[in-house]
Amino acid sequence: MKTDCSRYSKSNLSLLMLCIILVLFSFCFIASAESQALRKITVSHQPCFDSFNTFWAIKNGIMEKNNLEIEMMYFDSGMPQIEAIPANEWVIGPVGIVPALFAVLRMDVYIIAVAHDESGSMSVLARPDSPIFKTKGYNPEYPNLYGDPETVKGMTALATTISTSHYTLARYLDDIGLSESDLKVLNLEQPQAVAAFERGEGDLVGFFSPYSYIGKAKGWKEVANGADTGAKSLLAIISPKKWADENVDIVVDFLDAYFEAQEDLVRQGPALADEYKKFLMDYSALEISDDNARGDFEDIIFYSIEEHIENLENGNFEKWTKESADFFYEKGRFTKEDRDKLEELRFGYTDKFMKLVAKKRGIIN
Repeated sequence: MKTDCSRYSKSNLSLLMLCIILVLFSFCFIASAESQALRKITVSHQPCFDSFNTFWAIKNGIMEKNNLEIEMMYFDSGMPQIEAIPANEWVIGPVGIVPALFAVLRMDVYIIAVAHDESGSMSVLARPDSPIFKTKGYNPEYPNLYGDPETVKGMTALATTISTSHYTLARYLDDIGLSESDLKVLNLEQPQAVAAFERGEGDLVGFFSPYSYIGKAKGWKEVANGADTGAKSLLAIISPKKWADENVDIVVDFLDAYFEAQEDLVRQGPALADEYKKFLMDYSALEISDDNARGDFEDIIFYSIEEHIENLENGNFEKWTKESADFFYEKGRFTKEDRDKLEELRFGYTDKFMKLVAKKRGIIN
């Protein structure tokens, strides 16, 4: 009996050991699977070139390589995008510098990066028979602008207010000696502005890309290009501070993927115009011509990671953003308290995420 009991105990012990090994193996397998699971985040976008940038990173597996699964959330313009922040509908989003400043003031966000400078793709357009085109270079400091105060005063302008296209329109008026109070300015989202201008409403219309190219394709003529007005229109990538501080690795990996995709877009250039056209049609039902698609590749100024770090360190990004904030303060859109708070917050800029991207790439130590 003693011998049988001993054999029985040894058998039980072996079975127990086997169970422990299986449990440990299961834990290891689960932990490994969890570590490889894609981290899913929602990124907000408007139908602009920056959304194509993110799409390109998804399509080519760059986001997945960085262990990220991206859901792209669509918005018509910047302010509706900003107003969705308190509901936690998205965690990272490229947006024009003007709504970005309102987000810095009201929504406690960081500007975690600058995607590019889109001044050259901003336009103020008018119909080709407009009397505006009888005068060019009224202000010698801005020789490429059409119109003069006498002709433009009293006109009706269509614009998406608190947007970079609105900033371009306001700078144009300022450059020829007028202000918004000298015109009737109607607030419309970009698609509605296209339809309204096509129906004959308004004398001027302010657009950002790709609507600027859509307007030109309809035969409307450029009164002012953003780059010619002096309005520097940076495309800021923003993120709520609390979420970004709690998810530094995700922010860095997203930016790394975003800039890797951008480097490929810059490398291939207008050869990707057909891909861009197809994306805009699929994503936002926008149809643009071949020339218009090539326009964004040629008119936008893209910053490499090295240039980005340089513009952060030499203060250029803050300086250009300060010009936007000062302009809207002078026009009464910001209070003095708002303006002072923006300066105190360095206009929302932080260098910690892009410097970590640069370290990850081995660009800096």
